[in-house]
Amino acid sequence: MGVDMIFFIDECSTVDNFAMKELLKKLQCRLLVLVGDVYQIRSVKFGNWFSLARYFLRSEIIYELTTPFRSRNSGMIELWDKVRHLDERSEEFIAIHHYASELDDSIFEHEDQDEVVLCLNYDGLYGINNINHFLQNDNPNPAVHWDSWIYKIGDPVIFNEYNRFYPTLYNNLKGWIRHIERTDTVIKFDVEVDMPLTEFAAMTAGFSLLECDVPGHSLIHFSVDRYVDDDGRERQNAEVVPFQVAYAISIHKAQGLEYNSVKVVVTNEIEELITHNIFYTAITRAREKLKIYWTPETQHKVLTEMKLISCKKDAYIISNKHNIPVINRYD
Repeated sequence: MGVDMIFFIDECSTVDNFAMKELLKKLQCRLLVLVGDVYQIRSVKFGNWFSLARYFLRSEIIYELTTPFRSRNSGMIELWDKVRHLDERSEEFIAIHHYASELDDSIFEHEDQDEVVLCLNYDGLYGINNINHFLQNDNPNPAVHWDSWIYKIGDPVIFNEYNRFYPTLYNNLKGWIRHIERTDTVIKFDVEVDMPLTEFAAMTAGFSLLECDVPGHSLIHFSVDRYVDDDGRERQNAEVVPFQVAYAISIHKAQGLEYNSVKVVVTNEIEELITHNIFYTAITRAREKLKIYWTPETQHKVLTEMKLISCKKDAYIISNKHNIPVINRYD
């Protein structure tokens, strides 16, 4: 890496310890800005460095942003705050403001273009795969079959990691299919994406930029070639659809995303897996509307058994082992 004046790392809670260590070995910059939320989902691999760092850094270089900008819904903001701090009145607040619902067929009703269903599991009646199937089935537009997949105009999508247009179209970028053309050898998509793009960015990435009438969005056009299995050869980039249909996605994949409407599904089979970080991440994806689907029993169990993850013990072990003073005391 060259020398940068300022280097930003966002969503730090999702970066594991090994990746951060390797990055710091190579990084050359004058100022490093670490951005994240210790209350949100942690990295898939072991990663507690971000939670630990605040114990050892001077308080004058730590800035806690306390004003939410994602939503102006005062009730939702208050719910986030109560869950964030494990307020014992969270359960009552959810009931009074009708944020909870029994598991019913309204999960399968797509009520807002910018809406997502968040789940923890892929299988089962209320899993990601089945919900995606039902909601796409409810889309009245004609189905277009391509390999083993089905696409429809109006389908919400998210772009995959390392797609052929990456990093211009980054991992988890939201979009909506606006037009599809298919022949025996190629499928062409017009996709509205949730970001402004320039002609230069489009030309560099390798797709076309069309006229879009939605402020802050762009309409892009690209094609995908038919893959022919010749002696088991690997697919080329141009033969891979760079996105997935996303009426429903996992809570982990939703990290960093936001939607006008969010439905969170928590069944009794997965209630043991819903940690404070996972639940807080899920409910803070919503801008305007939030509905949590669970039974009263599951709601009570999840909310009363959630615990904040503390790194206090780890901080003092590191302090004693490496003779580094603990400057700030949390928990």
